[in-house]
Amino acid sequence: MQSIVSLTFSLLLCSSALARPLVTVGRAPVAPKIDGVLNDAAWKHAIVLSDYTLMNTPLRAPQQTEARVLYDQDALYLGFRCYEIVLQPAQQRVHEFRAEHGPQTRDERIWNEDGVEVFLSAQASGQPYFHFIVNAL
Repeated sequence: MQSIVSLTFSLLLCSSALARPLVTVGRAPVAPKIDGVLNDAAWKHAIVLSDYTLMNTPLRAPQQTEARVLYDQDALYLGFRCYEIVLQPAQQRVHEFRAEHGPQTRDERIWNEDGVEVFLSAQASGQPYFHFIVNAL
């Protein structure tokens, strides 16, 4: 019998119900390969979370994200596919990011950039929680 665990995820882009979605996460028979590709066989056991709305609105987010979630006896695995229109070179602001967020300010104000935020809590109340933010830069 496959074990499952219920986890509550509040993502920066909230579900269409505007409440914390409750999801049942599948157990991976083996750990997925961690390479950023998400085509490993273990990811087939992951639940896919999608169809996000803009924060605090019922409006569907124009740039969608898919989150994949699974676990094994050692870890919780999260994989994200963040869809973004192809930017024109003139629209890219990597040079501004690097100028503002040099080595001395690494990880500061990352929530102001495009990225993924994950809040994890073992409590039904959502308090206390762990807050993780990642981006492509």
